[in-house]
Amino acid sequence: MKSGRFAILRDYLQKTQSKVILPKIVYDELEATYERHLSTLVNCFIRAKGSLAAVLSQTQLPDINVSIMKEVASYMTYMKSTLGVEDAEIFDYKESYLHDVIERAIHRKRPCTDRGEEIRDAILWHCVLDIANDAPDKTLIFISENKKQFTLGADTLHPELLEDCSK
Repeated sequence: MKSGRFAILRDYLQKTQSKVILPKIVYDELEATYERHLSTLVNCFIRAKGSLAAVLSQTQLPDINVSIMKEVASYMTYMKSTLGVEDAEIFDYKESYLHDVIERAIHRKRPCTDRGEEIRDAILWHCVLDIANDAPDKTLIFISENKKQFTLGADTLHPELLEDCSK
């Protein structure tokens, strides 16, 4: 979140007086991904420390204690603060999505794949539609690097998803 892309996003948000509405499925995925990544790094550190300690004859290496859950909570607070997201702006997914999400997977309808995968993307898509529907002018900017599931070509929303928007 320190990259140039995020700086541009924050600048855009400020200049247009826009706000980020974060689907809970994205929030939950980010939290879980960060936890897995941090756990991997801590485990790599512990193994490297053990390897280094095994070859040192005089130097005692210090212990470190990393509370993964505290670090994850701190990161999520940092993320919300950086993007200006309040807890009330984390858009929860609804149980009512289940039937359509399963239908999309069974019938291989976007954003599900030809193998009926990407259930999380289908839930995310429902959140996006609901957020747009709740917006006064029914307009939003959907930002995703997942062009494969949501677009046709480079920057055009897939026709099946455009049809959902018109409904």
